Amino acid sequence: YYRRALDIFPGHIPSLNGISEVLESTGRPSQALEYRELLVLLEDSTERRLNLADDMVEAGRDSDALGVYRDVLSNEPDNYKALIGAAVISEQLDTVRDSLTYWLKLADVRNDAEDWWHVARIRLTSIGDYEGGLMALENAKNAGYRDEQAYQDLLAATPPEIRPAVR
Repeated sequence: YYRRALDIFPGHIPSLNGISEVLESTGRPSQALEYRELLVLLEDSTERRLNLADDMVEAGRDSDALGVYRDVLSNEPDNYKALIGAAVISEQLDTVRDSLTYWLKLADVRNDAEDWWHVARIRLTSIGDYEGGLMALENAKNAGYRDEQAYQDLLAATPPEIRPAVR
């Protein structure tokens, strides 16, 4: 139905959106990208850009997705979905300091236990900022972070000399 509608009117936004969603839900994000990109060109919005970035992530185009998340953040610095996407992808692309910057912004915007947990984990295991990591860990605990397995994993990943402080 959507393809037939697009044959008649290639810029029909509801059909473009519909076919994108069908392709995504059937595990074909790479094919959905073409339609998502066209949607952004026809009707640019934060929501459309975030949908495009999500499809890029699903299609394995992490660097491209990071660029889209950064574009969103240039206009909406507190957009939590873009901040989460940028934080996760930055860490996956091994730009840990960038990831930390995004998690810190998220923690500032939402004051969420999970955000503080990521800040603590990165500081304690990746960049060696033990004082900052312990403070972030305390913030995570105070905000209600209670994942015991994650605590054990963090403890195992930290240098032996700071494990007593992490405990």
